[in-house]
Amino acid sequence: MAKKREALLTDYFTREQARFYRLAYSYLKNREEALDAVQTAVCRAWERQDSLRDPSALHTWFCRILVNACTDLLRQRGRVTYVPLEDLEEETLSWCRQMLRHSPLALRCLKASLNADCDGQM
Repeated sequence: MAKKREALLTDYFTREQARFYRLAYSYLKNREEALDAVQTAVCRAWERQDSLRDPSALHTWFCRILVNACTDLLRQRGRVTYVPLEDLEEETLSWCRQMLRHSPLALRCLKASLNADCDGQM
């Protein structure tokens, strides 16, 4: 039974991945967060596959998990606190510099954020 359910989930996740992304993006309006939400939802569904009692309800069951993952990310957005660089400890600044050197995405996000802040002050 477990192998059958795993095959069902694997096939479903593969077949419907674009649909899941569109649903997540409709909530989050951010490509990376939508991809994160889908990944989180797939992991949660895989871990909780025993809670799926009726395989015919697979779509509804998974979409609820995905919407909950999106809601969690939206809640986390409100918890982000911006701290001026001068208030950061040296160890934290060192970690940030290292992340920016090794992550082109982090660097682009920082540049975009700085440009948005600068545009708002002019």
